[in-house]
Amino acid sequence: MSILNQELKDFINAAYPIIYIHTEATALASQAVIDFANKDRVDIFDMSTDDDLKSFLLGYINNSKSLDGVFIIIEESHSLLNDAKVVAQLRQIGQRIFYEDHVDARIIIISPLFELAQELEKMTAVFSDEALSHQARQNFIRRLAFAYQETLSSTDLDLLTNTLESCSLDEMNMIINMLIQKHGSLERLDYEAETANIKKHFASQML
Repeated sequence: MSILNQELKDFINAAYPIIYIHTEATALASQAVIDFANKDRVDIFDMSTDDDLKSFLLGYINNSKSLDGVFIIIEESHSLLNDAKVVAQLRQIGQRIFYEDHVDARIIIISPLFELAQELEKMTAVFSDEALSHQARQNFIRRLAFAYQETLSSTDLDLLTNTLESCSLDEMNMIINMLIQKHGSLERLDYEAETANIKKHFASQML
């Protein structure tokens, strides 16, 4: 998803060996990293299919897996990130990425919950939905609208972006889809009232 590619590019190109993407839109974030890295340079650990993160990381410790140019993506694994052995492995790999000139790699942690050991803080850049710029949110809304063959005026686009400023990507996607389903258009709506009603509706369903 290009909105995340644009926002993540600076993080990925920075000197930090570990990037923590704190987002509800984990699938979008993972795809953004894969698109950026090219899929042949990606190694993904997903707790939903494997719970042995230590064995996964060990390959990069004992050099049975090459670190050169790889993007190590750790998905949905926040519950494993307070394990002392995992923290030590991530720190060791992170130090290699930082200090060894020939190693061009990144560890990308993607999770809806935030869990970061103190030992990793100095080598980790944290990216979250809240860090998305106003322009990036506008681009995301514009692309969603285009998918429905909608073209928003600059005024409506600004108003809708401001209304959704505190929303995650998943929430933005859900709200815009609901607005389209209800009104058949995104133009000239009371975005604040409509968004509040949608949030209230979903909150009531969770009670």
